[in-house]
Amino acid sequence: MIISIMMILIVLHLFPTFKFQRPITESLQITIEIEDIPVTRQIRFNPPPSRPVVPIPSEDESIPTDETIVAFEQSSQFNSIFDNGISGFGIIPTLPARLLKEVIPEYPQEDYRRGVTGIIKLHVHINENGDVTEVVVLENTTKSELCAEAAKLAALKCKYQPARRGKEYVSSWMSRVIKFEIDR
Repeated sequence: MIISIMMILIVLHLFPTFKFQRPITESLQITIEIEDIPVTRQIRFNPPPSRPVVPIPSEDESIPTDETIVAFEQSSQFNSIFDNGISGFGIIPTLPARLLKEVIPEYPQEDYRRGVTGIIKLHVHINENGDVTEVVVLENTTKSELCAEAAKLAALKCKYQPARRGKEYVSSWMSRVIKFEIDR
């Protein structure tokens, strides 16, 4: 730090009268000429459409019936049906079933030797305990009843967390796709 102060003092001592002068520049004469500018036209847009008529309850007989609605009061019986709803809307969400234990079907040996491949779409019914109670074959691209039966047996052995509506478990249907492929 002492060295830097000494350097500054030396520089100030060597150049005691340092004057900064701005370079003199020629002043430019700027002239603005006005030419004939064509007249512009304002574009007029159509006015916005009128606001739609919203019917409101009214007892006044001078108002046409298509412009009013009848006042509606909800009965307590109606409210009691939807008391378990969320935020008073009466909507109870249903959470779908979730697969907990998957059973892979065994490839039928006869179909494996013949090179049968494809998919089998199943519709599976899951009860309140998460057990599969019914299996329906929706589509069978393998064209093999043995593959379809193997897929159904495997689907019946699967375990699910059952669907939930509100806080209670409910039975539900779920679609599954089972692929039969040969690794080569």
